[in-house]
Amino acid sequence: MKDHEQRYLELLAKDGTDPTDTYRKALFYLFSGNLEIYNKIDFLYDFKSRSIEFESFEKNDFSNSIKHMIELGFNLYNGYPSADPATLFSGLDHENSKLCLEAIQVRFDLG
Repeated sequence: MKDHEQRYLELLAKDGTDPTDTYRKALFYLFSGNLEIYNKIDFLYDFKSRSIEFESFEKNDFSNSIKHMIELGFNLYNGYPSADPATLFSGLDHENSKLCLEAIQVRFDLG
């Protein structure tokens, strides 16, 4: 089974993400770190047009915590409205909270 880093690198390669594109890197970091999200990547991101699939996201039935994580990924990518931090983190376990914080670090190149 692939680990987070392998899934992340796979998504970057599939997209052809530029190494300086912290917007997409943050999105893929977050999405590759959660298996439920990763397994639905083709409903969330169109690799051919290199864009987010908002309509597919809105049609899928995700738990609130997963929905908030996806919204955060979209927000880090293009400013899509997401839950406020208190709402976002209140529903997450330790691992997903850590993943969200790490994705924010990737986006703002704080690592």
